[in-house]
Amino acid sequence: MRTMASGKVKMVLADVDGTLTSREQVIEVEVLKVIRRVKKRGLIIGLASALPYYVLRALSFYLGIRGPLIAENGGVVEVNDKIIILGDGELVRRGLELLKENYGSLVREKSSNKCRLTDLAIERTIPLSEAKQLLNKMGLTIYDTKYAYHIVVSRIDKGVGLQVLCKELNISPRSVAAIGDSDADIGLLSAAGVGIAVANSSEKLKRVAQYVTSLPYHRGFIEAMEWLERKGFI
Repeated sequence: MRTMASGKVKMVLADVDGTLTSREQVIEVEVLKVIRRVKKRGLIIGLASALPYYVLRALSFYLGIRGPLIAENGGVVEVNDKIIILGDGELVRRGLELLKENYGSLVREKSSNKCRLTDLAIERTIPLSEAKQLLNKMGLTIYDTKYAYHIVVSRIDKGVGLQVLCKELNISPRSVAAIGDSDADIGLLSAAGVGIAVANSSEKLKRVAQYVTSLPYHRGFIEAMEWLERKGFI
């Protein structure tokens, strides 16, 4: 396990589904209260999600976060109103067509694909390991976020997005705390100075986290923020 960062963190990046949300995929009032409390102390709060960029941007605005964004599993980064495209939507679309050729009607696209820029989401209805082998030949991979499978460019993940975001902000990734729940967050937690997995996280993510909460979903996020405060990180 990596050595944990020391001193204050300048930013907290959180995944959305399964981390900020409840089991029912609702963002509870208690989460908003915690976010607003730490924001008043000058902490930057951002979101790092598999959600489409435009959806994540709207969510951030209405939650009152309005901080940096890593969308579409690292394919799109927004910082200070600057949008940076890291993924390759055309290549990903070709990868989706390859899966359809091999698995036919088992490949069911998510409706959110209509507004995605760099990744595509499908239902969890095909063999994941086989799909990875097929896509790997094209320079693509596929993530299981526990809500869908996401086809992305192999060289891009949330951790890459974090590196780009930090370069734009002129801060070190070591000064960032990241909170997530799925394999799609492994790159993010690995790149951050402090990585936290909520209790409902995948076993792979828990292995790279420096702290695993005792509570799941949104309550795990709240526990993570309280732990960061207790340890003097924020």
